[in-house]
Amino acid sequence: KKYEIYVDNIISYNGALEVETKNYSMIDKRTINCEISKSVIQLARDYDIVVQVYIDDLVYVEKINSYVEEYMRIDGVIVKKVDDLVKLVEENNGSIKLLLNGDYNKLAILKKELEGKYSDQLDMFFSYKNYLELVNIETNKGLALTRLTKSLGISMDEVIAVGDNQNDRSMIELAGLGCLMANGNKELVEIADYITESDNDNDAIAEIIYKFI
Repeated sequence: KKYEIYVDNIISYNGALEVETKNYSMIDKRTINCEISKSVIQLARDYDIVVQVYIDDLVYVEKINSYVEEYMRIDGVIVKKVDDLVKLVEENNGSIKLLLNGDYNKLAILKKELEGKYSDQLDMFFSYKNYLELVNIETNKGLALTRLTKSLGISMDEVIAVGDNQNDRSMIELAGLGCLMANGNKELVEIADYITESDNDNDAIAEIIYKFI
């Protein structure tokens, strides 16, 4: 049996950006302000950690090292190298998302320092072993999903959310059916309603569609 799937709305950047696909019109956008963006960039420089700055549909870095090359390979994203990220965020009045990409032990120390400064303004989480992501405190996938369901006039009980890592926790908890990939973060097992038999490289989404829709 074949299904036709239509995508009317996209939530991206861990909930920081929501767009309607028909006209690619923006529904909601929540950014990290300019001063905080600049401060994080400066602090990451002190730790010799690469910062990936997300503005609209582009990703910017000051240097491309092995961590960035791995990111491009895994995520299939091309990044743009610029001379000065501080100048970039000044010109764009902030950023949608910051991703600190580097050694996990360094990132864990930096995360504690950032939490001491910005825990009331930034949501911080590891989305991968060497990805520390920062977004506006009013942003996560669960909050974005809540706003979307309200705008569409549907109940959260009608929603299926599928994820594999800590940045998916909020939407897995909130959705009527929260699903975790077989190869997902084990810390999410206790909150998942269903754990797939296949992983995200082997048609796990298809498994969920066939089983529940």
